[in-house]
Formats: sequence, structure tokens, C-alpha cells
Amino acid sequence: MQQNPVQQHRDPKGRAGTLHVPYRGGGPALTDLLGSHVQVMFDTLVTSIGHIKAGELRPLGVTSETRVEVFPDVPAIGKFVPGYVAVDWQGIAAPINTPQSRSSIKSIKGN
Repeated sequence: MQQNPVQQHRDPKGRAGTLHVPYRGGGPALTDLLGSHVQVMFDTLVTSIGHIKAGELRPLGVTSETRVEVFPDVPAIGKFVPGYVAVDWQGIAAPINTPQSRSSIKSIKGN
């Protein structure tokens, strides 16, 4: 199984010329991208949108099936790589030893 789910769509012959560089989270990876230590990264829109709007990053494509409303000029990667779709999900998690009374959505919400 690939460590990075987006890599499952990578060209099996390696023609894309990419190298997966594992990071301990998106923050350090984004810092290296902004510092030009890496050339490209797959990132969530929520963490990169500010840098894109500030002109610090240039979006090359989105991994959704269609363009996103906030960046209508950025193409879906599937337009160039037929069948390519990689949709992200967001969730809430807690350490396994978190007491049940503190680990419910109701307690997080404050009700």
C-alpha cells in the first residue's frame, strides 16, 4: 500500500519524474515548498489557499473530478490524466486512551 494515497495514480513507468519525500505532516512540507526546497506537493486547499491568494504559490491542478469554485481557472488533473480523481476527507480523531466522556462530538461541540 502506498504511504501517500495520491501516489496510487502515479505513472507506473515513472515518467512524471517525481520522487515521494515523506514528511511528518503537511506543515513542514509546505514550509519546504515555500522555501523552494521541493518543487511540488499535493496539499489540501484549506492549508494552501492563503499562499495561493498571496501569490506565494501557483496552483497547477486540482485532484477533484471538476474545477473548484474558488479557483475556476485551475484545471482538474483528470483533464490531462484521464480518470484521475483523488478526493480528500477531513475527520476528527483523538488518542485511543481519551475518556469516552471527552471524545464524543457532543463534548467537542460544548453541549
